[in-house]
Amino acid sequence: LKLAQKPQPEGKNHCLCQVYNADTVVKPFFDFEDDTTHDISVDIRDKALRQDIRDLLSQLKQRICKEFDCTEQQIIWAENHRKVAHKGKFKISFHLFVKGIQTTPLQLRKLVKYWNSFNDRLKMDTLVYNNHGLFRFANQKKRQYYTINGKRVLIADNNTPTLSHPDDLADYVIMNVDLDACQYVCPHVTQGKKKAKRDKQRKLPKGIKVDDSQEPTHRQLDSLRTILNEIPIEHATDYGKWRNVCFALHHFSHHRSIFQL
Repeated sequence: LKLAQKPQPEGKNHCLCQVYNADTVVKPFFDFEDDTTHDISVDIRDKALRQDIRDLLSQLKQRICKEFDCTEQQIIWAENHRKVAHKGKFKISFHLFVKGIQTTPLQLRKLVKYWNSFNDRLKMDTLVYNNHGLFRFANQKKRQYYTINGKRVLIADNNTPTLSHPDDLADYVIMNVDLDACQYVCPHVTQGKKKAKRDKQRKLPKGIKVDDSQEPTHRQLDSLRTILNEIPIEHATDYGKWRNVCFALHHFSHHRSIFQL
């Protein structure tokens, strides 16, 4: 696939990702990570570790085959097992894709949340299915950073994923690809933005709730304005979603300054 092989921007530590929404038609894709078993001192050549990796992959494929009534030949994967210095752990990591089947990230998120309720190691990341999602092309390097004395330090820059079918990158594309559906992102920056967005969605900033009879302070209005600016544009074009935004503002305060934001 030519698109996944195009050179990165000059001087940029970025990787190429596919961009999608919760209702985009995609092939089933999964992001599995496990860092609960092996510590950082383990060697990738260790026989027990290699057997553990093979066993996990086999279990993942069996679960996917059972759910989608597909064969193991339809499942391909990229693997990127590595040491994670700041956690002191060795991480086993797979991206898995199912050929010949279509679904949406929204449906996949429901399925993975159900799978994650099982009492086993086969936990998968649900954040990759969020709206305005990003999913790294399978042949892109993943740079690893961690912080020392407040400074970000690069600890690895050579961990290119191993592909199960390295000559056919089209198998690793989760949807019909064009240039508008892809972009270069800086992985650690993207991760920080996603965390900040999740924190805002979980709760309002401390001290933002006011009594209806009080006029909100400038700080409280600024905090509300920041939250409103983070709301996706489709909330303004969908009647039900925009009505819910107004209800939330009304619940916060009846003061007229709220509705001048």
